[in-house]
Amino acid sequence: MDRPLISVIVPIYNVEKFIHKCVNSILEQSYPNLEIILVDDGSPDNCGAICDQYEQQYRHVKVVHKSNGGLSDARNAGLEVATGEYIGFVDSDDYIHKDMYNELFHHMTLTNSDIAECAVERIYADKVVAEETGEVTVLSGTQALKSHLSSEGNGYMPRTAVWSKLFSRKIIDRMEGMVFPKGEIHEDYLFTCKALYYSNKVCLVNKCLYHHIYTNPSSITQSSFSSKDLYKELQYMNRMEFLKKLKLQDHFLLAKSSYYKLLLQFFYKCHIAGMKEECLYYKQKIKEHHSDIVRTKIGWKKKLEFIVFSISPNVYLKIRANLN
Repeated sequence: MDRPLISVIVPIYNVEKFIHKCVNSILEQSYPNLEIILVDDGSPDNCGAICDQYEQQYRHVKVVHKSNGGLSDARNAGLEVATGEYIGFVDSDDYIHKDMYNELFHHMTLTNSDIAECAVERIYADKVVAEETGEVTVLSGTQALKSHLSSEGNGYMPRTAVWSKLFSRKIIDRMEGMVFPKGEIHEDYLFTCKALYYSNKVCLVNKCLYHHIYTNPSSITQSSFSSKDLYKELQYMNRMEFLKKLKLQDHFLLAKSSYYKLLLQFFYKCHIAGMKEECLYYKQKIKEHHSDIVRTKIGWKKKLEFIVFSISPNVYLKIRANLN
C-alpha cells in the first residue's frame, strides 16, 4: 500500500556552503514518498541555481523562487504549494538522519498522533552533543505543550523548533490566518504552541534524528544582544496572550516564567553589547514585574538571581560574569 505523501519544506538563503549536505540528506530518506520543496528566498549567492539543478534532476523536488521576505515568509510560500498529508521543515544549514521521516511517520501512525518529534544532535564548533534513550512517549496535546514549556530555560532545548517534528497537515490547517507571520523572527514559539494545543496526541521519539549545526553559544557574537532578540520577546508575549485566552493557567504560568527568565538574559546580553538604553529598558521592566517574579515558580537558583538583581544590578552582573 502506498504511504501518504510527506512535504518537506526547506527555506534557503545564503547557504551555498551547506545546501548540498542538507538537500542530499533529504533525498536519501528511507521514507519512500516525499515531496521536497526548496524555497529560494531571494538568496544572493548561487543557491537559486543549485535549487534549479535539483529540480531538473529529481521529479519529487519543487522549487519556489521569491524575493527575500525572511524565514517565516519562506515557510509560508512552501506551505502554499505543499500537497502532502504531512508536513516537515528542515533548516538549510542542517541535515537529517536517513530514517528520520520513516521513524517519525511509523510512530505517528502507530500511536495515532498528530505530531511526532525527535531528539536533536547538537553540532558545535568544538563538540557534538547527542542525548537519546530510544524511548517513545505519547502525550496529549496539552500535556506535550506543558512539557515543552517546562523544558525552557534549562540549557539548549530546541523543543519549540519546527524542524525536529512531523506535523499532520490538518493541524496546520486549523490555525487561523497566516501560519508564520511575515517578517517576524522566532515565529516557532507561537506556531509550536498552537500546533500542540490543537493536537489530540503527540509522539516524542527520543532518538537523535535531526542534526542541528549550532555556533558556539559562549562566543561574544552569540552572547550579545541584537535587534532579532526583540522579536523573541514579542513571541514570548504573544504566546502568553494565547495561553491566557485559552484559560490554561498552568501553561500560562510556565510561559510567564520563561518570559521573566528571558528578560534577565536580555539585560545581561545588552550589558555585554554595551547597549545602555536597552540595558536600562530591561532593568526597568524587571523591576516593574519584581513582585510578581518572586511569586512565580522559576526555580530557586533563578529566583536567587532576581533577588540579587533587585538589590544591586551591578553585583548581579559581576557574579554572572564570573560564572561565565
